[in-house]
Amino acid sequence: MAFSTLNVTLFKTKDFIYKPQEQDKFTERVKSAFSNGWSMLVNLIIGLFGIWPWLILFYIAYRIIKKLIKNKPTAK
Repeated sequence: MAFSTLNVTLFKTKDFIYKPQEQDKFTERVKSAFSNGWSMLVNLIIGLFGIWPWLILFYIAYRIIKKLIKNKPTAK
């Protein structure tokens, strides 16, 4: 007994209808921008708290270098 395979493909063409996506209202976009800006400001402040040891180290190094340059003897 022999077996055979039958492949059937059905398709239907559909008309394309353009439906643009709705944008948020202007006021909603402004509120979202203020919210995102506030979040970024808070994250920046929290990040500065995380790097305070480096800021102190750079400040001390700056003061030492400034003092060394000031006290450097000048050749006449």
